[in-house]
Amino acid sequence: MSIWWQSATPAGSVDWARMDLDLELIERTVASLHEQEPAFDWVGVYFVDGDTLVLGPFRGEPTEHERIPVGAGVCGAVAAKGETEVVPDVRERPGHIVCDLHTRSEVVAPIVREGRVLGVLDIDSNRPRAFGDREVQLIEEAAQEIAASA
Repeated sequence: MSIWWQSATPAGSVDWARMDLDLELIERTVASLHEQEPAFDWVGVYFVDGDTLVLGPFRGEPTEHERIPVGAGVCGAVAAKGETEVVPDVRERPGHIVCDLHTRSEVVAPIVREGRVLGVLDIDSNRPRAFGDREVQLIEEAAQEIAASA
């Protein structure tokens, strides 16, 4: 499976230079997580653009949710709070945005630099309760590496 990448067109006004992130590292990180972790059925990064999250590199099935308001769903809540959220069963999480009917659990970690949320790393699994401490730590470390990539 090839890496899916949303072109600059959907991203609109995202100022990539201001974010100062290594997009190649992000693409490699997304690909590596997806390939090396069997439970990670969808792996992607959303970047903050004002009050909206804009989909960047991802692996897995394409989604119609290329833009998510900050504060909406799991990704938007993590972008607003700056804290990782683990959802053992997305069917039990109020406000969850359904991107794929097969998704059963999700972890979203903020990408934070100097106290500012630049985006989120979103991981979905088709299995309920797919994420233990090891997986959450791996995801949070990947988000930190992305944030430090400049």
